[in-house]
Amino acid sequence: MNVLDEIDVMAGKRVSAGARWLDEVEPGWAERIDLDDFCLSDGRRCILGQLYGRYSDGLDTHDLEYEEAKMYGFNLDTLDGKYDQWGEGLFWIRLEEHWIAEIESRIPQPPLS
Repeated sequence: MNVLDEIDVMAGKRVSAGARWLDEVEPGWAERIDLDDFCLSDGRRCILGQLYGRYSDGLDTHDLEYEEAKMYGFNLDTLDGKYDQWGEGLFWIRLEEHWIAEIESRIPQPPLS
């Protein structure tokens, strides 16, 4: 598996885990996310920021540790030094893309007329 595929798979797994966790603790969460304002790297416009006011408030509300939040796809750090700056940037992009797809899949679409 090449680096791009590895990043994509890891991002997808983390977002899936985060979405399942949110389903348990915050039913209907996806409908409360404004995708037009969504920015995963912004503490007020990310998933937890939009649900709780700020990223850190979401962590505090659920007693989530930073490492847990990372495994749920809410953030990332240096990926334990595994990837260079380019890889980390790509990981952020892929996390955000997976979150958008996850949210869109949960929001009912109006019927085509």
